[in-house]
Amino acid sequence: MHDGSLCRSMPSGAPPPQPKPMKPGGYLDSAANIAYAFWSRGIPVVTPESRPDPACDNDWGFDTYDSK
Repeated sequence: MHDGSLCRSMPSGAPPPQPKPMKPGGYLDSAANIAYAFWSRGIPVVTPESRPDPACDNDWGFDTYDSK
């Protein structure tokens, strides 16, 4: 089994009631926490970096926002 964590860095445009405002950088920190938790327990994860740094959220999760 392999896992990869996805997150959005921009709001989805959900209809009312509006979700809470996005925080700077979106929710990549949550995706990174999930991926690291799996990895630290020996569960293989797919990451954007081949050797992710535990201190860098961007190394652990994929941002699904497409600016086009």
